[in-house]
Amino acid sequence: MQPRLSLALDAKDGNIPGLYPTRSGETAGTVANIAAGVPPDAAAREADAAAREADAAAREADAAAREADAAERATASVEALGALTVGLTGDSATAAGASGRITATPRANTPSLLRISEIVCEQLQLRSERAHMSEIVRGVVAKAKGAPVSIENIVIPDPGPGEVKVKIAACGVCHTDLHYREGAINDEFPYLLGHEAAGFVDTVGEGVTEVQPGDYVILNWRAVCGDCRACRRGRPWYCFNTHNAAAKMTLEDGTELSPALGIGAFAEKTLVAAGQCTKVDRRAPAQVAGLLGCGVMAGLGAAINTGNITRGDTVAVIGCGGVGDAAIAGARLAGASTIIAVDIDDRKLELAREFGATHTVNSLNRDAVEGIQEFTGGFGADVVIDAVGRPETYEAAFYGRDLAGTVVLVGVPDPTMRLDLPLIDVFGRGGLLKSSWYGDCLPSRDFPMLIELYLQGRLPLDRFVSEEISLDEVEEAFAKMHRGEVLRSVVVL
Repeated sequence: MQPRLSLALDAKDGNIPGLYPTRSGETAGTVANIAAGVPPDAAAREADAAAREADAAAREADAAAREADAAERATASVEALGALTVGLTGDSATAAGASGRITATPRANTPSLLRISEIVCEQLQLRSERAHMSEIVRGVVAKAKGAPVSIENIVIPDPGPGEVKVKIAACGVCHTDLHYREGAINDEFPYLLGHEAAGFVDTVGEGVTEVQPGDYVILNWRAVCGDCRACRRGRPWYCFNTHNAAAKMTLEDGTELSPALGIGAFAEKTLVAAGQCTKVDRRAPAQVAGLLGCGVMAGLGAAINTGNITRGDTVAVIGCGGVGDAAIAGARLAGASTIIAVDIDDRKLELAREFGATHTVNSLNRDAVEGIQEFTGGFGADVVIDAVGRPETYEAAFYGRDLAGTVVLVGVPDPTMRLDLPLIDVFGRGGLLKSSWYGDCLPSRDFPMLIELYLQGRLPLDRFVSEEISLDEVEEAFAKMHRGEVLRSVVVL
């Protein structure tokens, strides 16, 4: 009898399906032996030699098929076991995990049989290497509604299929992060804050082809699916099934974190879906490139994509924070002839002129609608963008546009807010009333193009950066933003 290869399983589920138990019961679990065939009889007569050789060849082919099937099943069983560690000792390999232990021991020098053991060991080694890819980094966490944020150790798992681990280079402090901290988005605390970021691909999961380690990327929070009804109709910027990484980042005690907008970039590294990474020219500093990840893209897109501003249009922008100033910059890029900035802060109005505003209206001192009409020949603007998102600012946008003009709402309202407009005015004034989701952007299309405009000196992204800070200064940056002292504070790592 030829030597045999045994795969011994000591696990809670007890068996590797499809393999055959031995008679000896030599282990606590089930032992599977795959026979390689019976050696030919040396005393066989010459007359039967040819027939025996043919029969032996058939048995060997059958044995090889069984061995291949066993190898495949053993590999699947290793995957199901979820092994976390592997040990190699002498001629055996052992993998241990929460669900049990597998040992593979070669007992023959036959290459075809040894291959079964090799496949098992390769799978175990792969599991071990992936487990060691999890790492601990520092990040900014909001643990409770309204409570100051804190710096915590974050466990970043290895990327799963379709996922990417990114080393963050810079991340802007956005109002959305403050909304998360205040519980205005939902109450899925604790949150790993930060989402307006750029960095470098660290590692990629299985099946990722869009990016590779070392790529310079901007992160986005709307990874399109490519298969929903919007995507199938050729409108992926409206994708109704955007997605994030499935694996969860946690605190050291195992508490799962909710990453802000599915990103969580106030951290040294983060885990995202591959579709959330867009490669751009690395000549653009991360401090400015990352701003396209949220607020600046929202404003630019509200003007260029949603508002569809064209050369010669008259435009008014209500609210001159980061999103509003980006809308002004977008209107200028699109060729608008008149751009009216509306705000209650003279400091912001002066800054708005740097981004392209031709006129300003302080709505504390005069009615916003009257101010817009004054600079548009009494008619109102072709496009009015509400970058605040309050009932009073939306009403001003509605009446501040020309007949058949367009209103674009890009500021995010509080869920409790209500709007009361005479329906006859909605009908009588005509035109378009539109909302802008993330500037209706398609990151793969818009990010590289806007970075190129920045590198050409045509898009002043660097003017949005008021200060560069560390992770430890995010809480103070929230206070400065609330007081209107900064356009963007940017965490640099």
